[in-house]
Amino acid sequence: MHVEVRADGKVLLATTVALNAAEPVSVAWQKPDALVTITITANGKTIASYTEEKPDQLKKPPVKDPMPLAAEVQSADELYMAGLHVEQYRDPAVMPDAYFLEGLKRDPRHAGRSFPRRRTMPDAPSSA
Repeated sequence: MHVEVRADGKVLLATTVALNAAEPVSVAWQKPDALVTITITANGKTIASYTEEKPDQLKKPPVKDPMPLAAEVQSADELYMAGLHVEQYRDPAVMPDAYFLEGLKRDPRHAGRSFPRRRTMPDAPSSA
């Protein structure tokens, strides 16, 4: 197999390697500041090719909107859903209890239907 590394239209490395599934192939070369293209060919056919891309600011995912404060949420049902979301996805910046407690303040009858009951384990006896 033939391995070729190019940058800015110049060949940085061109070498032939023997591939063996039991042993990885390592080819040493100096990475330039420019973006590179690596092509692997066998019998004149391209088997694999990789081209670096410039980081594109437009492809970044959007910044996550922060959770609204519990007091800003409209209903007990929405508070319950917000609390579940925080609990399930473990958002470290927000505690789900604030949403559940606010929901119970607004609609105490809601507790039996959907708000989770917090249970604590008794302290373990000391072995000292």
